[in-house]
Amino acid sequence: MKYLAMAIAILLLPVLFAYVYFVTPSVYVETSARGVSIHCEVLRDYPSDIGRIEIREMASGMVVWSVRAQGSKFQLHKFDLTRGWNADTLQPSFGRFDTDVPRRGPFYLRPGTGYQASICSSAPFSICRTASFTLR
Repeated sequence: MKYLAMAIAILLLPVLFAYVYFVTPSVYVETSARGVSIHCEVLRDYPSDIGRIEIREMASGMVVWSVRAQGSKFQLHKFDLTRGWNADTLQPSFGRFDTDVPRRGPFYLRPGTGYQASICSSAPFSICRTASFTLR
């Protein structure tokens, strides 16, 4: 019985790794003259199922912007951030979200300050991927 359990575990391990790889978003930053685009696609092509997004100031750890899915998830390819004031809106492919921080209105990103974007999947085992950026 012990060997059967080990064999099943060995066979399920690649399935678990594939699940984590295909369900969690690939997060990367693309810079432009206006600011940055935070990409969060699955396989760099499909919108990912998002449970939560947070933007933190790296030096202080303060959360500058935080949104969470309304319901179980929302789907998103990417979102853009610029220097200065940013609207607390996204254009999801599917689903809705609520803004936690700030409670109302836009949020401010300072030039020359390091930030970290954390994108968390909506899977039962939520996995967060991060990317760092500095706006010039």
